[in-house]
Amino acid sequence: HFDVFESPPHSLAFEFDGEGDSFGSLELELEEQQEADRQQELQEKAEQEAEDARQKELQEKQEADRQRELQEKADEKAEATKQLQEQQEADLQRELQEIKKKEAKEEEEEEAQNRAQ
Repeated sequence: HFDVFESPPHSLAFEFDGEGDSFGSLELELEEQQEADRQQELQEKAEQEAEDARQKELQEKQEADRQRELQEKADEKAEATKQLQEQQEADLQRELQEIKKKEAKEEEEEEAQNRAQ
């Protein structure tokens, strides 16, 4: 007769345990794979964020360089304009002096002619 409390034949217990283990290890592998995938995603996201930050920094640097160049050009133009204005002012002053000398000379000549008469 067969006793209900007898353990099942050894081979059956081994098969069951084996399946249980393999299922457990499959579940573990799946979790490890999901964790590895999550780590990979985090790594890729971090790398993308770092690349985005580098791109942004590069763009900001290029913009700053462009602004500096524009400022330098504006400064050069302002300096050239200032020098031109100073030169024109000097030229005008010189012309004015020459006109005054010429007028003074003409007045002297007129006075001399008047005295001569």
